[in-house]
Amino acid sequence: MPAPREFNRRILLVEDDRQIVDLLVLHLTAEGYEIDAAVDGEAGLLAFEGGGYGLVILDWNLPTLSGLEVLRAIRARDTRIPVMMLTGRGDEA
Repeated sequence: MPAPREFNRRILLVEDDRQIVDLLVLHLTAEGYEIDAAVDGEAGLLAFEGGGYGLVILDWNLPTLSGLEVLRAIRARDTRIPVMMLTGRGDEA
Protein backbone atom coordinates (compact mmCIF):
# COMPACT_ATOMS: atom_id res chain seq x y z
CA MET A 1 0.00 0.00 0.00
CA PRO A 2 1.52 3.37 -1.00
CA ALA A 3 2.26 5.93 1.71
CA PRO A 4 -0.36 8.67 1.98
CA ARG A 5 0.54 11.88 0.22
CA GLU A 6 1.28 14.70 2.66
CA PHE A 7 -1.23 17.54 2.42
CA ASN A 8 0.30 20.96 1.77
CA ARG A 9 -0.87 23.13 4.69
CA ARG A 10 0.18 26.48 3.16
CA ILE A 11 -2.74 28.70 2.17
CA LEU A 12 -2.68 31.92 0.19
CA LEU A 13 -5.49 34.22 1.36
CA VAL A 14 -6.24 37.13 -0.98
CA GLU A 15 -8.74 39.42 0.77
CA ASP A 16 -8.92 43.19 1.20
CA ASP A 17 -11.17 43.22 4.29
CA ARG A 18 -8.82 43.23 7.29
CA GLN A 19 -11.48 41.83 9.66
CA ILE A 20 -12.06 38.82 7.41
CA VAL A 21 -8.30 38.29 7.07
CA ASP A 22 -7.83 38.43 10.85
CA LEU A 23 -10.71 36.00 11.46
CA LEU A 24 -9.57 33.46 8.87
CA VAL A 25 -5.93 33.66 9.97
CA LEU A 26 -6.97 33.14 13.61
CA HIS A 27 -9.02 30.04 12.90
CA LEU A 28 -6.90 28.48 10.16
CA THR A 29 -3.64 28.84 12.07
CA ALA A 30 -5.35 27.28 15.10
CA GLU A 31 -6.00 24.26 12.85
CA GLY A 32 -2.33 24.05 11.87
CA TYR A 33 -2.35 25.89 8.53
CA GLU A 34 0.30 28.39 7.47
CA ILE A 35 -1.37 31.49 6.00
CA ASP A 36 0.10 34.12 3.70
CA ALA A 37 -2.25 37.06 3.15
CA ALA A 38 -2.38 39.59 0.33
CA VAL A 39 -4.68 42.63 0.31
CA ASP A 40 -5.19 43.15 -3.43
CA GLY A 41 -5.19 41.21 -6.67
CA GLU A 42 -1.71 42.21 -7.80
CA ALA A 43 -0.13 41.32 -4.46
CA GLY A 44 -2.03 38.03 -4.44
CA LEU A 45 -0.82 37.09 -7.90
CA LEU A 46 2.75 38.02 -7.00
CA ALA A 47 2.55 35.84 -3.85
CA PHE A 48 1.08 32.96 -5.87
CA GLU A 49 3.98 33.11 -8.32
CA GLY A 50 6.28 32.41 -5.38
CA GLY A 51 4.58 29.00 -5.29
CA GLY A 52 4.22 26.34 -2.69
CA TYR A 53 0.53 26.70 -1.81
CA GLY A 54 -1.91 23.87 -1.27
CA LEU A 55 -4.96 26.14 -1.47
CA VAL A 56 -5.86 29.68 -2.52
CA ILE A 57 -8.74 31.50 -0.82
CA LEU A 58 -9.65 34.38 -3.10
CA ASP A 59 -12.06 37.28 -2.65
CA TRP A 60 -14.18 38.09 -5.69
CA ASN A 61 -14.06 41.89 -5.24
CA LEU A 62 -10.46 43.04 -4.91
CA PRO A 63 -8.60 46.26 -5.64
CA THR A 64 -6.12 46.40 -8.58
CA LEU A 65 -7.17 43.06 -10.14
CA SER A 66 -10.52 41.39 -9.50
CA GLY A 67 -10.66 37.94 -7.98
CA LEU A 68 -11.83 36.63 -11.35
CA GLU A 69 -8.79 38.13 -13.10
CA VAL A 70 -6.51 36.62 -10.46
CA LEU A 71 -8.24 33.25 -10.86
CA ARG A 72 -7.74 33.35 -14.64
CA ALA A 73 -4.04 34.11 -14.16
CA ILE A 74 -3.71 31.31 -11.60
CA ARG A 75 -5.40 28.83 -13.94
CA ALA A 76 -3.11 29.87 -16.79
CA ARG A 77 -0.16 28.83 -14.59
CA ASP A 78 -1.62 25.92 -12.58
CA THR A 79 -4.83 24.03 -13.26
CA ARG A 80 -4.56 21.69 -10.26
CA ILE A 81 -4.38 23.96 -7.21
CA PRO A 82 -7.74 24.27 -5.44
CA VAL A 83 -9.19 27.79 -5.28
CA MET A 84 -12.01 28.77 -2.93
CA MET A 85 -13.79 31.99 -3.89
CA LEU A 86 -15.15 34.34 -1.20
CA THR A 87 -17.88 36.74 -2.13
CA GLY A 88 -20.64 38.84 -0.67
CA ARG A 89 -22.60 38.34 -3.90
CA GLY A 90 -25.98 36.70 -3.61
CA ASP A 91 -25.76 34.52 -6.73
CA GLU A 92 -23.42 31.99 -8.28
CA ALA A 93 -21.44 33.20 -11.27
